[in-house]
Amino acid sequence: MSSGFISSTRGWLAGALVLLAGLAQAATQSGVVEDAGVRLRWQYAPQFGDAGEGLGRLTFELADRASGTPLRYQPGQLAAWLQRQRPTLSEGELSCTDRVKSLVSTGVGRRADVDLNTYRILSLNADRTVAFINPFVGLNNAKLESIVALPGAPRAWVHAPARAELWVLLDGVPGRLVAIDTYRRQIARTIELPAGGEGATLAMDEDAARLWVALPGTGRIAVLDMAARHPAWRGADAPGVRALQAVTTPDGPVVLSTHADGRLTRWSAAEAGAPGPLRSWSLPHPAQRLAYSALARRLVAHDEQALLSIDPEGTEVRRLALGYPVADLAIVDEGRYALALGGDRLSMVDLASGTVQARSATLPGARQLALTGRFVYAVGGDESAAHLWALADLRAGRVQPAQVLLGSAGVPAAADAGLRRAIVAPGGAGLLVANAADRLIYQYTEGMMAPVGSYANYKRVPLAIGLLDLGPREVAPGRYEVPVRYEAGGPHHLIVSGAGPRFVGCDRVALAPTSGQAQREAVPELKARLVEDRPLAGARRRIVVAMSEQAPRGAGQPLGRVPDLTLLMFDKRSGWQQRAHLRELGDAAGRYAAEVAVPQGAGYEMFVGSVSRDLPYVRGRVAGGPEARP
Repeated sequence: MSSGFISSTRGWLAGALVLLAGLAQAATQSGVVEDAGVRLRWQYAPQFGDAGEGLGRLTFELADRASGTPLRYQPGQLAAWLQRQRPTLSEGELSCTDRVKSLVSTGVGRRADVDLNTYRILSLNADRTVAFINPFVGLNNAKLESIVALPGAPRAWVHAPARAELWVLLDGVPGRLVAIDTYRRQIARTIELPAGGEGATLAMDEDAARLWVALPGTGRIAVLDMAARHPAWRGADAPGVRALQAVTTPDGPVVLSTHADGRLTRWSAAEAGAPGPLRSWSLPHPAQRLAYSALARRLVAHDEQALLSIDPEGTEVRRLALGYPVADLAIVDEGRYALALGGDRLSMVDLASGTVQARSATLPGARQLALTGRFVYAVGGDESAAHLWALADLRAGRVQPAQVLLGSAGVPAAADAGLRRAIVAPGGAGLLVANAADRLIYQYTEGMMAPVGSYANYKRVPLAIGLLDLGPREVAPGRYEVPVRYEAGGPHHLIVSGAGPRFVGCDRVALAPTSGQAQREAVPELKARLVEDRPLAGARRRIVVAMSEQAPRGAGQPLGRVPDLTLLMFDKRSGWQQRAHLRELGDAAGRYAAEVAVPQGAGYEMFVGSVSRDLPYVRGRVAGGPEARP
């Protein structure tokens, strides 16, 4: 048997073993952890939309260990991290509690490899951009992380967190949909709307991975499969269609269309067939702002004049006139009450009895409601001020509004109800308000009379803001999901912590290697070693550095012919620094020298950098340091 054949066989076998290891790590994994009377069941499933992209999804099920009752945590009370497992003794000795303490304490050196508790603020702007703002960067209010230019004027947007995609509907002829990859911060796909897409509205069924559009210009409904490699529109006639809305129910999202003649239609879409109507209701006027009451098991909407209660499985429609035009509504207490705003009035309606529980005057021109855990807000039409009421007061029939300032007046809110410039802040204890007059995003915290801080929008006029929530979200009682995106696979520690009831849980999960991981790990590591640091005449010193490249699992080799190698000397006590070009010596491979004037008493450190070899100073620390000097 030839040596070439043996070598080829060995190479094939090594490649096969690597592939099998990757496939083993790519399989769905699960585990059970118990602590302080809490049982945590977890499951990790990779997402194969783009092989090797490091996408997955973690699912947690939390229950009382004794009774099996699901445990529900308020926003911000459940945290999770993935920490890459490193072969160090100190890491192996850490308890689960110590791991949590280390991760929640401040300091860059203690950050997790994958932090599953962060969020970003999104701003959809009139200059056809989407801005990603990182509120965790401590640089005053200059926190712009990235910006995406849109090829058209935005009309609406929807977020698919499980797919890490932000879909934006654009005006134009033809109209277009663009999908923004929220991890790469770039447009991943552009899809033209069907003919007659002017004035289209957008809705999403994330469970089925489908996008729906209403096309008023042609009287049609169309649906798109977001998961398809080459998605195509499937359409159906919908005469007089005005808009589409997706309503979340315990049985999943429900897609509904409103029509000029007052009809309300529920739609479905088969796996490969055209969308079709399931049920219709005849209403006196077109419905607006649809919601769902879980307690009453009824759809709730308004028709700009009255509140509507609709039986989703039958034909019954109840209409409650409030005596003023309605602009917005919200559901509280799992559907026990509906809040209706409009005509400078706010009403809380008991949906069980159909009676008004409380009624209050509010800001002139207020057209938007925002609902937190304890308060309801009526936001002014230009986002300059808001009225708020305690929900406990309204339930008791007490009307005690308080007014808070949110920014400057001057620019009215967008007419499209789907583009909102005031949203609930993360944690649910305040608001984030994009003020168009100030071109700032203000953060308001409950209990204050004015915003507590702001984020710059870089002089852009905001059309809407949203949250890119990268933390665990509740999808059912006691069940939470969180998307995962990582740069390097391998064995990781899974760390979960909850507050109220308090527990910590740790386990191990193997993440599949990413497509670029093998290439990155195969790149030789450049190393710099101090050979000589001796004094010359005056205050000058001669520095000689040996450069080498260390291949993974290989021996180091001298590194020569680096024409732009630069030495950085830095005294962190005085702030003195000096850069000098290192020239290669001819008598020894991989050795470079420079002469530098150094102030007396300077206690300097040395770094080398090279643009041509992609070596930044932060990775080019010269080994040996001051202690190697004669």
